[in-house]
Amino acid sequence: MRQQGVAWDVTGFHIYPTEPQASLLNDTWFGAGGPLAQLASFGKPVHINEFHCGEIYQAGYENQMGSPVTEACLRSLDKHLTDLKAQKIADIESVHIYELFDEPQKAVPENRFGVMYDMARPKDHLYVISAFAGGALSSQERLAITNRGLLTNAEIDAMQVVAAPAPAPAPAPAPAPAPAPAPAPSPGIVLDTQAPTVAISSPGNGASFARRSTVVAAATASDNVGVKEVRFYLDGTMRCVGTSAPYQCQITLPGRKGWTGTLEAQSVDAAGNVGRSSIRLSTY
Repeated sequence: MRQQGVAWDVTGFHIYPTEPQASLLNDTWFGAGGPLAQLASFGKPVHINEFHCGEIYQAGYENQMGSPVTEACLRSLDKHLTDLKAQKIADIESVHIYELFDEPQKAVPENRFGVMYDMARPKDHLYVISAFAGGALSSQERLAITNRGLLTNAEIDAMQVVAAPAPAPAPAPAPAPAPAPAPAPSPGIVLDTQAPTVAISSPGNGASFARRSTVVAAATASDNVGVKEVRFYLDGTMRCVGTSAPYQCQITLPGRKGWTGTLEAQSVDAAGNVGRSSIRLSTY
């Protein structure tokens, strides 16, 4: 195209690398110097307009946190986003992840590209990508990353540091305005400070299952105003969010014998109050 005089402003590229694939910094399968060197040779900014892990194309991709191929996808995102974040080979102006949420009406693999199952249920992929984008993460969302050994809290913090703009010159001081009278409290407004209650009804505390078993966790919840959602966590990693009763979650347990972990349910109301309940599970 360039030889024929076609002009363009930005070079587009999309790639779905797997965990075992060589680094994007030097994978010569794409040509001398690797893919980024090839893109830089055009002298244009680069927009990666589709990016995800290559594991998502595998027939055995489970699309379930804790399952082996899905976990390999998370490691692939971490590996290759680390390279893209640190590289100085090409002028990469943006990376778009394909796509926001799953489309179950489509055929495999097009039905599972989302970083969310739906608008109410994020996958741990979203937290990894948010960390690299410098987004805010809750403590539980951080645990989904750090418990897997993908990033440390210090590395997440470093990606959230943005250089502050130079301060504007201080304006000349203006006369202080007269203080405004304090507003009268609005009658009839009562803050909701009461946390909802939640109880795990199944499985029972101390239950043991065969390794890699899929367990249906169930919980009941109530609140003085109303329960907004119930979240299920396994060892600090969120697995499901339910927005209406019955609150249930299918969870695949780890694949090693002798594992012992914590299943926690959190009930949340509209005011952000949180109730918690947890049990211990194990595998044999």
